[in-house]
Order: sequence, then C-alpha cells, then structure tokens
Amino acid sequence: MPKDEKELIRKCKQGDINCFGQLYQLYKRRAYRIALGMLGKEDEALDAIQEAFIKTFKNIKRHDSSKSFSSWFFSILINHCRDLLRKRKRRRKEISLDNANLYNRLIVDNGCYRPELLIERKELTIRLWQSIGQLEVIHR
Repeated sequence: MPKDEKELIRKCKQGDINCFGQLYQLYKRRAYRIALGMLGKEDEALDAIQEAFIKTFKNIKRHDSSKSFSSWFFSILINHCRDLLRKRKRRRKEISLDNANLYNRLIVDNGCYRPELLIERKELTIRLWQSIGQLEVIHR
C-alpha cells in the first residue's frame, strides 16, 4: 500500500477504499480535536468527523491535486461543524420561557400556594432545567 499522501489521494480518486482508510488514519485525531473544540460535545464531534469523512470520500474526485488535501478536508469539517452550530443556535431560540412569571402567580396574597398552578410550576421547572441542559457548559 502506498505511504505517500499524493499517491493515496490518486488511488482514492480511482475508488480504492483501503487508501481512503489510510487517509482517515492520518487525519482522524486532528479532526476530532477540531470538531470537539468547535462543538464542545464528544458525541457531536464524533458524528461531525464521520460526516466530514463521508463527504470527503464522496467528493474526492473533485479535489484539486495541486492543492493541499488536508486544507480541503479540514474546510469540509469546519463548515460542517459551523452548520451544526447554526442549527443548535436556531433550536435554542425556539425555547420560550413565556411562563417565566408563573412563579409570581403561584403565591396568593396570604402567602399560600394556589393548587391549580402547582402543576404548571412543576412543568416550568422541568422546561427550565431542559433549557439549562442545552446551554454550553460555560453558560450554565
């Protein structure tokens, strides 16, 4: 099996899956560090590098051999991670705390709880903790 990266890429373009496996071995650790640094979650990072390698394999024939393979591959990975971050940000915006004032409505003038709102309070607490769980660790 060829050891030279250019030879590996040439053989990959001809459909040699084993050579692509060697490229995977060359770049998987660095790809994981980049994805983990961007996404912050191990499972998402592993999924991201898998997707990036799949995209790379499917499009290997489009790679310009006069340019760096690693730059091309890592741009695919970084763009995929950015897409995931944009999706994550959109999901976060969809979380609503419309019932944030619910706690104030729970207490009657004499300081007693209103039983009909206790269930709402519990549901609000659950949603609040779910929302907190979706934040990045630094923002929790």
